[in-house]
Amino acid sequence: MNAEFLESGPGNKSATRLVFVIGIIWAIVYTSVFSFFAKLGVGEIVALFGGLSGPFFALKLIQKPMEKNNEG
Repeated sequence: MNAEFLESGPGNKSATRLVFVIGIIWAIVYTSVFSFFAKLGVGEIVALFGGLSGPFFALKLIQKPMEKNNEG
């Protein structure tokens, strides 16, 4: 399996990217399963997915500025 998308640079593995990919997959699966069992409406599904995936998007958004501050 070619997992170059999990690298931030040549040979540099990115744990944040791995957490993001796993987290988004988990949010998609959880939202899909829960929405069928609970018979949610469209707005509720959007809110559920947004709430579950939000922390993973926030983690990715703050990753680069945090790395730049640590290198400084």
